[in-house]
Amino acid sequence: MTNSRHGTVITFYSFTGGTGRTMALANVAWILAANGHRVLVADWHFESPGLHRYFRPFIRSEDIDHAPGVTDLIRGYELEVMRAGGPLPQPDLERLADVTSHAIPLDWEFPGDGCLHLLPTGSQDRNYVAIIGATGWDEFYERRDGGRFFDVLRDTMRGEYDYALIDSPNGWNELADICAIQLPDVLVSCFPLSHQGIEGAVASASAVRFHHAEREIRVLPVPTRVDLGEQEKAQIGRQVARQRLAGLPKGMPERERDVYWRSVEVPHCPYYSFEEVLAPFGDRPDMPSPLLSAYESIARFASDGVVERLPPMNEFVRARTLGLFTRRAAVAEENVALSYAPADQAWAEWVERLLTAAGIRVHDVPEGTAEATPLHARLMVIVSATSAEGQAALVARDDRGAFAVYVDVVPPLPAFELDASAFVAGLSADEAIERLLRLVGHVGIGADLDAAKLGVRFPGTDREVVGLPVRNPRFTGREHELRQLRAHLRAHSGDGLPWPVPVVLRGMGGVGKSEIALEYAHRFAASYDVVWWLDDDAKPLDTAPLGPSRVGSAYPRWLVVCDHAEDLERVVQRLPAGAGHLLLTSRDTPWQDLVHALSIDVLPRAASLRLLQTYLPTIEPEQAMSLAAAVGDLPLALCAAGDWLASTGTGVDDYVRQVRRDGVSSVEHTWSQSLARLRDDHPPGFHLLAHLSTLAPEIGLDIVYADEFATALAGVNPATATRPYRALLVQQISRLALLRLDVGHRAIHVHPLLQHLVRGEVSASDLDEIRHRMHGVLAALRPTAGPEDPASWPRLGLLWPHLEHCAAADCGDETTRELLLDQVRHAWLSGELSDGQALASRIGASWLDGGADGLRRQSLRLRHMLAGLIREQGGFEPAYALDQEVLAQQGQLVGADHPDVFETTGGVAADLRALGRYAAAVALDERNVAASTAALGPDHPATLTARSGLACSERLAGNVRAAGDGDQEVYERRRAILGDHHPRTLRSGGALGRDLRERGEYRSSVALLRAVRAATEETFGPDRVPTLLASANLAVSLRCAGLAELAAPLLEEAYEQLNERLGPNSPYTLACRHSRATNLVALEQLPSAAAELEHVQLRYEGELGPRHPYALACASNRAVASRITGDLGFARSLSDEAAQGMREVLGPDHPHALAVRMNLAILRAEEGDLPAARELARAVAADTARVLGADHPDTLRGQVNLALMTGPDDALDRLEATLGPKHPSVRAARERRYVHRTLDPHLF
Repeated sequence: MTNSRHGTVITFYSFTGGTGRTMALANVAWILAANGHRVLVADWHFESPGLHRYFRPFIRSEDIDHAPGVTDLIRGYELEVMRAGGPLPQPDLERLADVTSHAIPLDWEFPGDGCLHLLPTGSQDRNYVAIIGATGWDEFYERRDGGRFFDVLRDTMRGEYDYALIDSPNGWNELADICAIQLPDVLVSCFPLSHQGIEGAVASASAVRFHHAEREIRVLPVPTRVDLGEQEKAQIGRQVARQRLAGLPKGMPERERDVYWRSVEVPHCPYYSFEEVLAPFGDRPDMPSPLLSAYESIARFASDGVVERLPPMNEFVRARTLGLFTRRAAVAEENVALSYAPADQAWAEWVERLLTAAGIRVHDVPEGTAEATPLHARLMVIVSATSAEGQAALVARDDRGAFAVYVDVVPPLPAFELDASAFVAGLSADEAIERLLRLVGHVGIGADLDAAKLGVRFPGTDREVVGLPVRNPRFTGREHELRQLRAHLRAHSGDGLPWPVPVVLRGMGGVGKSEIALEYAHRFAASYDVVWWLDDDAKPLDTAPLGPSRVGSAYPRWLVVCDHAEDLERVVQRLPAGAGHLLLTSRDTPWQDLVHALSIDVLPRAASLRLLQTYLPTIEPEQAMSLAAAVGDLPLALCAAGDWLASTGTGVDDYVRQVRRDGVSSVEHTWSQSLARLRDDHPPGFHLLAHLSTLAPEIGLDIVYADEFATALAGVNPATATRPYRALLVQQISRLALLRLDVGHRAIHVHPLLQHLVRGEVSASDLDEIRHRMHGVLAALRPTAGPEDPASWPRLGLLWPHLEHCAAADCGDETTRELLLDQVRHAWLSGELSDGQALASRIGASWLDGGADGLRRQSLRLRHMLAGLIREQGGFEPAYALDQEVLAQQGQLVGADHPDVFETTGGVAADLRALGRYAAAVALDERNVAASTAALGPDHPATLTARSGLACSERLAGNVRAAGDGDQEVYERRRAILGDHHPRTLRSGGALGRDLRERGEYRSSVALLRAVRAATEETFGPDRVPTLLASANLAVSLRCAGLAELAAPLLEEAYEQLNERLGPNSPYTLACRHSRATNLVALEQLPSAAAELEHVQLRYEGELGPRHPYALACASNRAVASRITGDLGFARSLSDEAAQGMREVLGPDHPHALAVRMNLAILRAEEGDLPAARELARAVAADTARVLGADHPDTLRGQVNLALMTGPDDALDRLEATLGPKHPSVRAARERRYVHRTLDPHLF
């Protein structure tokens, strides 16, 4: 026997049947194995074995039907004892008790050393069980030394596995006694909340204590099949069970025992009533049921905390495996979902036409994934030499499996059964038809189908190609264009015209038109009898390789590709007869009314990266992104770059710098001819293109056709001032493929390399003038509402991308500089903080010289915004220093009563708040409000902003009434002046929601913050920083209202997104993480909460110091979590530290200081020092009532705690009236548990 492991034997027992015991065992076993453990499950339910049904997708039925198992082990031992006539030596016992000899491994790849083995009941006749029962287990124990055998069996399971789970028979009999008393280390006693179920669990626990007092067996009572629809009866059952099973599980503090009973309760889920399905597969990750959570809890307690939860599973794997559990009725093969790789589309078209002709409905699944398969259609996969690797991963959605059609000679794939496969490579068309129809069950109709009449050429026959260049092995992407091209050619081949309607690929030079045409010719060559490739439209078709008189009769389906076509008529005159396709490539399409044009643009960025990797397999993703952006995703430029870098070893970064400075000489010649033609034939068009080349590559038509643009151009060329003439110029430039017109998005696109080339053809002085004119155009288009009005965002979004391209930061006009300031402010407003800081720094570097007063004033405003961006990323001290410097210079420049000064003063106050200097912030904000009101009036935006800042300072200083009154008035004024969805209104609404929460008006806070969050999402979008902060704010109020379960998903999403967007050290991310950890305390997920709070406190102390209010609040919350887990000493040290720090930093009457002192009184009471606790609680309760009011929840919590220490009063009834009977604070008090207070950091 192998003794390398020290495993645990866990028996799942129930007194009555139908409790879900076997299901619980199967799920817990899976969770343990999924965490990398070796697990055995043994079915001891001899009379009605069923454990194996939960694992049927992973075990072949023939392995189970006659497999040896538990009964064979027992019978084998009994026979050996009878032969020996006495006790067996230890080695023989170990050999006979070797469970691995009969254990069946499940076909699933678990992580690490993880595995799951099934020991079935066995292959012996069921009468054997009856024989043992008749002769008596007593005889087996006494005469056969059976007890010793079972002891060795237990040791064998421990030695081979980390966990051995036994499915015991129900009831109380000899076999159940073996499973529940002799074998286990842990007994999981499953019982319904009925009288019989509870008493059965009590009896089993008593039996364990009576029979095995000398060997400690942990008993874990688990209520199962709890009907959540009958809450009242269920609650009564829970209370009875807790009373009858008091003290179980043993060795737990009472609070942890409470957590245990709540978490292991297994609800009744009707979904699982019809089939044996494991919850890890039946539960969707986005809609988890409490069932899986209960099984995870059972696994956690049974493993003594070694296993916490089920690791995440790939969603496709989960859904695919779930289908293997699900029973399905047989479906006639009348629907087929055809899946194929893009390279196999010619075969797919033929198969689709054949099956349709046979009366089968075919659903196209072109992307090669089974996920798009219609529910009732059986998957059919086309497998070729190029697609075999990808298709091997496909799995049908149901248990019928998928058909495979092999069109090349490749080895059969394991994913497809041989009897569901058809091999058509090398067959004639008639043979392939017969083979395919037999595959789908339509036998005997093949003779009635004529391959020639299917309307699609059979791809398996030979074809002729003439002049076709070698296929490009690096061809990447363009699947959408190729599918479009194929669809257009097929759609226009039978229009009744004397020649087919040509399809022309058009686009700028270097965009890859010829490569797409070449790939099409190779990919779909099997769909044609003959393919011609012409490099010159004056060149006749070469029919010599085909033999005389064969074109148009023996070869009715043809493809002619003419690359770089210029004369359509000349091409058409050379076309053969028959039903063919004509494909052209061209930059200029003067005959565009006679063709179907397909515009080709640059590559999508993902395809650009894949193309670069064919040249540079080891290129870093960031470098590939930079290189692709530098060449504008132009395929010719990408290939030139990849070839140069691969052959010369030049560094990618050096090459990118060179491209940005000099362009790509190897692609310039592709545009030179078109540019010369534009300059010579249409000088105004070249003039327009020169202006567009100083902007970003994508330019909105609202800019091109704006009157402001016309005004700028009129001084140079009066003709371009009219909108119709500019539209004509755009069309002329587009025809030469020098820009792409995107009517759907109302934009034009000029490739960046082409822009570089055009700028190089303009003198430096002319280029400066053009740029300055474009500065004026952009500034003139600036909306008057400013960057904080959502109505202005679409227009600003059109303008901002062009500012850097046209060097607007170098412009000395105030109007242009206002547009740059707008861009920085919007980045700040929308939470793009690092981008905003980088932008402000770049602009500031260009504005260092100052200049006129107006320009100096703008420079100071920019530096104030930079300070705000630095502050909101955690740079509190640098922001404070910069704001003070700006404020001093502004006072000298514009005077003390200027709006800029009021705004910067508010920034200094915000810096003080961030630094924890709340009293100083209040004093400064009070002066700012008074000065702003006197100078500008009460409704001026600067005054309202100052009043909002004062309310924030009051809130952080603990003056919650004053803060609420101020925020209320500002909120109402902003709603009236700006509207409900203006960002300033939304910020005021969020602040007022915080005030209501601090005043104890939790329901009102939740109602307001729900509306604010919805409006914020509508204004900014669901995953933007303002929306995430609104979600976190709402979540804190939900928790305060007793709805921590609703708060949890909001906090999880907000924290994850903020961490990704702003980084882990952002003040906003840390505040959200702090609130999330505090919510975990409310949910009693204490280990996770403690770890998170410790991490946050260390971050706060490292960044802000140990006496910052944020760090002190976190220390207090850690003390709460430690107290709940029973670590009173550690909790006391944290609470002492927090109470002293709060008192000194915030003052003794600050609500947070009072809350921390009440928590400290609770700790003294639980440590047994009731006199000191009562004295402190009495003082704090009186101070809280004075500061917050007699009916504030904090006041009532304090009085409830005092009553628990001294004697009853009416505080609990008043607390219930304030918070409601279901609030956690009320429930705790009803159960005579002290009511703590957790704190959340206030934003600055």
